[in-house]
Parts: sequence; structure tokens; C-alpha cells
Amino acid sequence: MVRRIYLAEHRTVYLGIILTYDCQFHVKQASAAFGHLSKRVFLNRNLTVNTKVVVFKAVCIPILLYSCESWTLYRQHVRALKSYDICCLQAILNIHWSAGGTKLLVSMYVVDVT
Repeated sequence: MVRRIYLAEHRTVYLGIILTYDCQFHVKQASAAFGHLSKRVFLNRNLTVNTKVVVFKAVCIPILLYSCESWTLYRQHVRALKSYDICCLQAILNIHWSAGGTKLLVSMYVVDVT
């Protein structure tokens, strides 16, 4: 028998808007937005990397961090947010995960772009 443990998802209704404190929910929503834009923007070879990073920061990051002021962040949440960011930027920069030092490469390149 497999036991599954689900983290309690905290929801609050504020002014008719449901605020969730579940980090995984926001990562899934941002991943969906990234997936919808992948073919048109992020995998398009006619666009510059600067344009792709700007679109990522304008579309995916706000979805990811929506209502983050009310979150109580733990180490696992910060790790999930950082890994999502690195994963998307690796896809934009066309860096394979097996390349050594990918976090350093991505962070250096993004600092140079912005």
C-alpha cells in the first residue's frame, strides 16, 4: 500500500480573490505559461536572447510570484522557486542540464543581459 502525503494547501478569500500559499500551484501556473509561449517565443531562433529574457521576466515571473507577499517561505519553497527559474533560463539559453556549472553559467549570463 502506497501512502501519499499531501501538504495542506492554505487558501484565503480576500476581496473575492482566492489567495493560495501553495508554492507548487504557482510553479505549475508559471510552467503552463512558459509552455504556451515556448514555441512562439522561447524556441524561436529569430528572436534575440535579450528579448526572450524580457518576455520571461514580464510574463512568467509575475505569475510565479503572484500574492507572494502573503507566503511563509521555507527552504523547500525557495529551492522550488530557484529551480524553476534556472530550468526556464536554461531552456531559453539552450543550455543542456548535463553541462557542468549550469547554475553559474545561467546566473552570469542573466546578469550580463539585464
